[in-house]
Amino acid sequence: MSPGRRFALAGLAGFLLAAILSLIAWFVPTFVPALIAPARVGGPTIPRLVLLGLGFLAVAELPLLLIAMVRLSYSAQGQTILNLTHLAYVAFPAVYGLLGSGLTGERWWAGLMFILAPVRLVMSLLAVQVPPPAKVLGRGDRK
Repeated sequence: MSPGRRFALAGLAGFLLAAILSLIAWFVPTFVPALIAPARVGGPTIPRLVLLGLGFLAVAELPLLLIAMVRLSYSAQGQTILNLTHLAYVAFPAVYGLLGSGLTGERWWAGLMFILAPVRLVMSLLAVQVPPPAKVLGRGDRK
């Protein structure tokens, strides 16, 4: 199987993991009382700030991880690490969704964070072009 195909399959596995985590996050407020629900802390300000912080993290890491994956795609030993990073990159917004809905009791947050998973998948597939093994630095012909 080609490295590009493995990279795409890692992204699809991350999308599947994001879907599973988002479903769990959707049902967490039903079974677990929210620690910082608006009714518990006396208003919506603190839960909104927590969700804003999680949303900021979810968006701020986009360019950093894309640049890291582009660099990893050209390293000789980095293909496995690249695929694992891609899986985590696509799935991790669902972790933010799980944290946000678990802490605040807001179910819509899980859905909003899940929307980032396909966006991240498409962005990474367009930005990271995995070269064939002979073109990777450290392999093939070098002058």
